[in-house]
Amino acid sequence: FVAAWWTARPDPQHRLSQSATASEHDHGLLFARLRFVVFLAITVSCMADSKRALVGINNRMPGPGGDGARGYVIVGRHDSWVSAPMTLTLDAVEHEIVKEAHDYMVRGLALSAGSPEADVTCKDGSTFACVIQVETVC
Repeated sequence: FVAAWWTARPDPQHRLSQSATASEHDHGLLFARLRFVVFLAITVSCMADSKRALVGINNRMPGPGGDGARGYVIVGRHDSWVSAPMTLTLDAVEHEIVKEAHDYMVRGLALSAGSPEADVTCKDGSTFACVIQVETVC
């Protein structure tokens, strides 16, 4: 993991130090101290012990095509994978991962509630253990 820190402190004239200005934060609230921590997860093979978290959406909203499975898994942004993910194995069934505009996705799933485990196989043959954090929308 790579960590980056940025701290902004307002000066007596209510201007924020660093690159931000008071006009950019014109919400009436100035904090005595802001601290942002950004962790950039770098996917490497040596991280095989930890499971990658994926987001799953169980879509139960009424609408056309309501008879089929309308859940989906967001496998991640294009730049978050060293090698392109090709398949997601969930409950012993392989699903094709599709490269969409911004993310890799798997659609047409019937996701169970909770946090099911899955495996992602990449183009280079590497496999990553994942946990899908399922949210249901109605």
